[in-house]
Amino acid sequence: MAKMKEFEQKHSFYKVYKLKKEVLQELKELNLTDSQREKLTKLEKALDTEKKVHDK
Repeated sequence: MAKMKEFEQKHSFYKVYKLKKEVLQELKELNLTDSQREKLTKLEKALDTEKKVHDK
């Protein structure tokens, strides 16, 4: 977790956002339960909300 925070501090918000979106898309391609898929959707919505706030 500490390495992730360090990475986020060293790179632009948009680079980190793009990487997170790519990971979420890859995870969605896995054979997930409905509960897991729902959690991913919530994470993606939170990430998109964070981007909207950052863009303002």
